[in-house]
Amino acid sequence: MVQDNRTIQNKYISKIMRPYNYLFFVILAFVLTSCDSDIRSLKKFESRLNAEEYSCAAVYLYDGDLPNYSFFINEVRDENSNLMIKLKKSEKTDIDGSEAIIADFELVNASSKTINYFKNIGYTITNNSFRDTIKIRQTVEGDRLSFNWGLKTNEENHYSLASIVGDKVQTLNIRSIPSTNGKIIGEFEKGRDILVDNLSTDENWKHCFWVNKTGDIDDGYIYANNLGTGDSSFWELGLFDSMTLTVAIIVLVVIVVFFVFGSSLFGMIVGIPGAGIIIIVAAILGFIYTIYQLLEKILFELFIINLPY
Repeated sequence: MVQDNRTIQNKYISKIMRPYNYLFFVILAFVLTSCDSDIRSLKKFESRLNAEEYSCAAVYLYDGDLPNYSFFINEVRDENSNLMIKLKKSEKTDIDGSEAIIADFELVNASSKTINYFKNIGYTITNNSFRDTIKIRQTVEGDRLSFNWGLKTNEENHYSLASIVGDKVQTLNIRSIPSTNGKIIGEFEKGRDILVDNLSTDENWKHCFWVNKTGDIDDGYIYANNLGTGDSSFWELGLFDSMTLTVAIIVLVVIVVFFVFGSSLFGMIVGIPGAGIIIIVAAILGFIYTIYQLLEKILFELFIINLPY
């Protein structure tokens, strides 16, 4: 009788404490994601960048810097496939009343082209390492990191990405001056992006930029009639990557509860002649995929653990 009373009491206490367990988890998530959020954003950017998850890395950057980010990925990072940009040290600071991060980076497995490129855009490289000052840009969607590893500019919306549009043109010549009389110094192919200057004075020509084999930045002019422009080379985020941490946790809990307590529904589905087993197998595979994607999102946002896709 005493044992039964204790069992009932333990179940009652467990039932009362269950909401507090969930509350503790939510508080833990809030603390981990709110402390030094800008530095955590930089660490998340580093992790996504080194995993070549460029679209996911871009969400931590200021929108106005996305053309330069795409330029860096297309012209430098993708040409040095083993490159890892390692964040060694970072600290918050204040520059002229604005928040910023002073960060030390190491270029691991960097090619001579990559080293020369960083030197050419103004960084001092010592033992394959350099220091960067990253401004925090305030936006309606929250704080974002400035991206400095492209062409330097003080103008807003100075650059954009251009690509060939339509089916009639497959290549365009790059010339030394904005004229058909200019010397041909390169060729631009359809399916690629090239950085162009939005402040070009001649509307028929775009001033364009690329990185050559030695890491120097070359420039020329490309006829604008067959070009379309945009801000990023990368696709939009998928459903799971675009979720906030809170939404991901809620969805995970709902799915787990449904599968734990949905045995009667599964029994009904299995009873469907012929198709029942197929539906259950598909549901299990979908469940595994969804749980994995949600766990990847939650673990990354909380602990910056980047699970393989």
